[in-house]
Amino acid sequence: MSGDPRSTVVTTTVSVVGGEPAQRERYAAELRGAGFLVSLADSVLVQDQDTPPEGVLLIAGGLSARRDGAGSLLDAIADARRGRVASIVVACLPRSDGEVLGAALDSGADDVLLVPPTAG
Repeated sequence: MSGDPRSTVVTTTVSVVGGEPAQRERYAAELRGAGFLVSLADSVLVQDQDTPPEGVLLIAGGLSARRDGAGSLLDAIADARRGRVASIVVACLPRSDGEVLGAALDSGADDVLLVPPTAG
């Protein structure tokens, strides 16, 4: 019988993409502090990245010239899902845009984080 399954360590890279550079760095610092391997990229487009095609893709914000605000984030989610089929796509949705949570999931996000986190 093999060793205890709880002792198995799985390393997955979390690619933090989109949004402003300072925002990406804040998310990356939190993730690194929790022990995750982290890579950063400006763009959510696969052809623009040097990151693994699998793992977790944390979309910190949109970069689309097509739309502003939440629309830009939704475009980034859809672009990421089309190009990163094997990734888990997590979108960081500003609390002020909470009404588009369903649209974020419909656009291809596997999960959504409302940001910033609440105190407590």
